[in-house]
Amino acid sequence: MTGRWLRLALLTAFAAACGDAAESTGPEASAAAMVAISLAADTVAIGETIDPPIAVRVENPGGVPVEGIPVRFALVSGPGELFPTLAVSNLDGIAEATFRAGSTPGESLVRVDIPSATQVAGLDFVVVTEPAGSVELTVVGGDAQQAEIGSQLPIPFEVRASAPSGVAAGGITLAWSVIGSRGGARLTADTTSTDSDGVSRVLLTLGREAVEHAVTVFAVGGIESDTVRFTAVATETFLGNIALDSVRPSPLLSGAEATLFGAGFAAALEGNEVRIEGEAAEVLEASPTRLRIVVPEFAASCLPERDVGVRVLAGGEPSNGRLERLRPGQEILDLAIGEVRTLRDPVDLACWQLGSAAEPREYRIAVQSTRDATGVSPVVRLATRAETEPMEARLGAARMEASLEPDQARLAQVYASAESRIVTTARRELVSRRAVPVRPAMLDSTRQPSVAATAPAAGDSVRYRFAVGNDLAASCTDTSQVIRGVVREVRANVILVEDVRAPAEGFTAEDWTGLAEDLDRIVFPIDTLHFGAPADIDGNGRVVFLFTPEVNRLSEPGTARPLAGIALPLDLAVSGRGDSRPGPGSEACPASNEAELIYLAVPDPDGEVGEPVQRPRALVESRKAAAHQLQHLINAGRRVSLGGTGFGQLEEAWLDEGLSHLAEEVVGLNAAGLGVGANLTYGQATASREALELFNAYQLDNFYRLGLYMSGPQASSVVVTDDPAGVSGLQMRGFAWYLLRWLVDRESRADPGAFLRPLVAGGRNHLRGLENLESTTGRTWEELSAEFAAMLASDDLGIAELEERYTAGTWDVRDLFANLSQNPLTRDRFVAEFPLSPRPIGFETTAVDFDVRPYTTAYFEIRSSVDTPALALSLVKRGGDLVEESSGPQITIVRTR
Repeated sequence: MTGRWLRLALLTAFAAACGDAAESTGPEASAAAMVAISLAADTVAIGETIDPPIAVRVENPGGVPVEGIPVRFALVSGPGELFPTLAVSNLDGIAEATFRAGSTPGESLVRVDIPSATQVAGLDFVVVTEPAGSVELTVVGGDAQQAEIGSQLPIPFEVRASAPSGVAAGGITLAWSVIGSRGGARLTADTTSTDSDGVSRVLLTLGREAVEHAVTVFAVGGIESDTVRFTAVATETFLGNIALDSVRPSPLLSGAEATLFGAGFAAALEGNEVRIEGEAAEVLEASPTRLRIVVPEFAASCLPERDVGVRVLAGGEPSNGRLERLRPGQEILDLAIGEVRTLRDPVDLACWQLGSAAEPREYRIAVQSTRDATGVSPVVRLATRAETEPMEARLGAARMEASLEPDQARLAQVYASAESRIVTTARRELVSRRAVPVRPAMLDSTRQPSVAATAPAAGDSVRYRFAVGNDLAASCTDTSQVIRGVVREVRANVILVEDVRAPAEGFTAEDWTGLAEDLDRIVFPIDTLHFGAPADIDGNGRVVFLFTPEVNRLSEPGTARPLAGIALPLDLAVSGRGDSRPGPGSEACPASNEAELIYLAVPDPDGEVGEPVQRPRALVESRKAAAHQLQHLINAGRRVSLGGTGFGQLEEAWLDEGLSHLAEEVVGLNAAGLGVGANLTYGQATASREALELFNAYQLDNFYRLGLYMSGPQASSVVVTDDPAGVSGLQMRGFAWYLLRWLVDRESRADPGAFLRPLVAGGRNHLRGLENLESTTGRTWEELSAEFAAMLASDDLGIAELEERYTAGTWDVRDLFANLSQNPLTRDRFVAEFPLSPRPIGFETTAVDFDVRPYTTAYFEIRSSVDTPALALSLVKRGGDLVEESSGPQITIVRTR
């Protein structure tokens, strides 16, 4: 088919597809789905075309391919180009488009949809453009110059990198070096990256000896290339007739006006060329002795305050050169000790400055993503450019990978619990069924709840459903598992029930009395004081704690921390039994017990039903699990039972788990007689044997999880709707707990409940996650996460000038981790003296590539030893483009010395 007839066919098909939907009888009406034929993610080298192309198949409701459907291919983000952007499905229902890589590396998102069939879900494809495996370097300009000793050459050495296909190769790291640097000759950079045109440049400042200099350049970072050579001759004295005597003001300012004084300049504007750091300056006025200019902005490069070469070319003849101080156009951050600054604008992130000083300085830097943006490239480059270059070149950008210590990774895997799987499936089940929560108002004279409203007496028999299978999935429809229990204790706030199938060597009568006393007089009052009262949907004024081996069965063999307890949101749903009926459009949850119920593990010394659990350990774990699960129960009840919302408004996993781990902490502190805000050291928290036992019971695991988070804060997204389980889940929990501890310390230390109770309920609108946190604190997540990162990096470093909002008041975490890492009983889990280890970056020219995943933080440290040179820093995508604002990028800087 000729091009003309093909275009006509495409236009005809597209016009038919986009016509009046009410009258359309074309094939698009039968398009029901698109199926990806090509890989969801592919790679291609710079300048190359992916093979095979991006392809989809259009199918009708019966899965049969549909011909003649116009399919749109759109490049949503990233480098490269697509052709065609509109393709018609062929006889096999296949439509395809070719992706050609651009000249810079990066990640591109391609979205495919059917414009005329909006009911058909679109498909996303990712293409990663990688640097070419080899490049050819050619000289663009600057070779064979001559100038007097000690001056900077007027024209940069400039090279162009090309891929084998001939396309410009951007993003290639080049290493430059002066061969036999006699007399102190130096380059403005030892490493550079090629731009989107494949071009890179440096300037040479000649040494103090009259010799010929040679400069070489070649590609590094695993890229093969030839080596290009430049030469320059340094003469003893200036041999020309054009004199440049002085420059004002001093120092020069990028983008501002300046005046050059001398002799022999051209009287006409066009007869003069002024070069500053190799770039041409705009000449505004000219006379034989005076030139008024505009200093270049150097927008294409991020350079610190430094000495730059200034030279005039009048009628093509060069003047002598001068070295003048140049201040960059960006603000220079001259932070005082303890001062904190956050940058968010991608333009500001692309170049920011630290000034020089006569004394040593130290900074902690946190690079963050504060949003979850689809289709955003995760790889960024943090580059530094020093005022003076190191003696040895930095060959390419280092790759920063986040990893845990081997022992930590091993332990984190076995410490992962079953709770996340169970609760996640329960929530999804309730939402999918549009289940209706039981609300206290439903209790009236015409309806009998499933559990009697009056409290049972000790010794009574009771029955409860348990809807969790061996696959750790909670189900509303599984009513086969019924637990028969005996009431062991009844108190003002709690009822303790034991499953009749519990192993024989269980709790003693004294154990039950002690448990009832602690749950009734410590756990329940402390949890309700901080988080609010349970909804009491069964009207008995109490929470039932059911001790059953069914909980023990849910832990996998070899689990270091078997599941100690669980609260099922299923139990808050209408069951459909008796008068308990769901409304129109919703389904009942027959497995619901319609009661505030918490399931706890039992002692199992011989491992009859799961991992062996000794009685003393079960006593300790049940108290902590009760505090943890009671918060979950309160949280769910205040949202869906008292708040009048559906189960879709249950709190997001990260915040709900953080609150429950906070519940463990505050119960433990109360039991030990310790208060908040005291900056407790390890010695203070474990001052007696009883205090040590309480610390181990309630606090140790929280610090373990916090340590896991701090060991790899750039690895795991910590703001998630569902618990990710495994290592990521533990990191999420450690982060969320300590974030809340810090917030309580700063927001409402005297009355924590005044802050926490509204947070638990989600406010009047029952908000969730970040919206909830922002509404409760009155601060944006960007502000909160920046301040939390600054606190984590600098708290307890002894910085007297640090504002209180950048400190955590309850725990001296540095002292705690230092002691735990030295204790023979805990150092297998606490392997570092302090787990947060910022990557060191010197005051030098270097670059680090790393992933910025949603809601992660990467930490760096910059430290000078004697004096502090000026330093320019840049955060951009690996190809040099600005970081997308949609990912919420920000950098927080703290001066720590």
